[in-house]
Amino acid sequence: MSGYECIVVGLFGILVLLAFMPTGRRKKKRKALAKRSGLDAPLFAWGDSDVLTVRGLLAGGIHAFGRTDAGKTSSLRQLAMSILLYGNSSLLVLCAKKGEYRDWLSYAEKAGRSADVMLIDPTQHWRFNMVGYEATRPGEGAGQAANVTRSIMEIRSTIFRENEQHGGESQQWRKQDELLIRHAVTVLMLASVAIAPGNIQSLILSAPESAKQMSDADWQAGDCNQWLAKAYGRPKSAIEQHDFDLASDYFLRLWPKMADRTRGSILTGTMATLTVMNSGLCREMFADRTNFTPRDVFERRKIVIVNFPPDEYGDLGLVANVGLKYHFQNEILRRDIKDNSPIACIWGDESSLWITSSDAKFLSRCRSYRGCMIYICQGLNSYKEVLPGHKAEAGVEAMLTNFSHKLFFALGDHATARWAADLVGKELQQFAGGGVQYAPYGLFSPFRDPAQTSSSFSEHYEDLIQPAAFLNGLRTGSPVNNFMVDGILVRSGVPFSNGLPFLNVTFDQRS
Repeated sequence: MSGYECIVVGLFGILVLLAFMPTGRRKKKRKALAKRSGLDAPLFAWGDSDVLTVRGLLAGGIHAFGRTDAGKTSSLRQLAMSILLYGNSSLLVLCAKKGEYRDWLSYAEKAGRSADVMLIDPTQHWRFNMVGYEATRPGEGAGQAANVTRSIMEIRSTIFRENEQHGGESQQWRKQDELLIRHAVTVLMLASVAIAPGNIQSLILSAPESAKQMSDADWQAGDCNQWLAKAYGRPKSAIEQHDFDLASDYFLRLWPKMADRTRGSILTGTMATLTVMNSGLCREMFADRTNFTPRDVFERRKIVIVNFPPDEYGDLGLVANVGLKYHFQNEILRRDIKDNSPIACIWGDESSLWITSSDAKFLSRCRSYRGCMIYICQGLNSYKEVLPGHKAEAGVEAMLTNFSHKLFFALGDHATARWAADLVGKELQQFAGGGVQYAPYGLFSPFRDPAQTSSSFSEHYEDLIQPAAFLNGLRTGSPVNNFMVDGILVRSGVPFSNGLPFLNVTFDQRS
């Protein structure tokens, strides 16, 4: 038998084996191949001719808008299921509503991924030290006091959001709070003391308030002096020595010389933040120890559901959701991406609760690290209501620019509708006009002069979709609309199969 004949027989044998391969093994093989599929694999069908690919999702993600009862949350359940069924995915789900976590447990069960769920709430054993993690995590940039401080200030901004919005938060005091926390963290790190809100609080409260106090035996036995002494005696690099000198000068020279009123103003903001993090459930779950990390969540393709709705838990709910989101965003941007690296999605309904200045920075770079966000809110004013007044406009625009897909359900305000129409764009349209002018009727004339007709044509640019279309005419589900929900999908850069930058989409709430 020739070599050519051997090859033919061999290929025929392989085909026979594949044909008789047990069905279960074929399904497992297809499932494994689906997990290894490329970024151009279809993820979700918008219609008969348009699909959302994995690559398309990773271009920032998807932002959905819609008024209350517009059907946005129930419709996007289908997208959530698609991400879960894709398999090579991990999620961080921020729960805004009480009981929302049950929906996600159901989605995970239907997708066959119940074993991947990590429920973060008081009934579970999961713990994450939001402050200490930045000091002890792996990586070249770990252990920097500035990064630890930034994570605390992110939480502080959430707690003081209302004050900032109404102009009651001075940037001067914010900078002073940041400086105080940074120097405290530096001392703790150099003294090899655990970075936790309680230790930061203890060091600050035991700092000397006068030069005379430093000679007092009770003060010398306190945490501030003991930890300064421990840091002083430890071998340090040149950089560490410089940072220690700055911190010790601050606590031993500058702090005691401050006026009581100035020192009290600084302590007010700092202690408000640290007290929230160092008390009750927040201390137990997010300020003491760590038994999971964002990096592990990604690589193990876990589904983290944060069951701390702010309506139920108040400031603790904000700290839990925003704090975890901040660390997950940072870890996504530190990933080493390989061919089979899973996608990492952050999902936030009622996203005005979770928006921070970090979102725009994350969205501008997350695509390279297979990260994305799915945000859902009612309208632009939802964001402007919670962001600082002088930064709201620019902050919202910077964030929304990076969402490649924007999905509009029935809107409830004209500002968002006008913005949506502007996103779709305009086209040159021709308008025809004219009229008929009748001659005056003469009393002594037996015949009337013939009428004069006129016509005119003009061209100007008009909205492809009028703002009113986003406010009226879109079905919102429920039995009244046979459970159908309409939306208008806008995509930046690449037109849909209709050649336009927008697509009319419909969701069935029963799917």
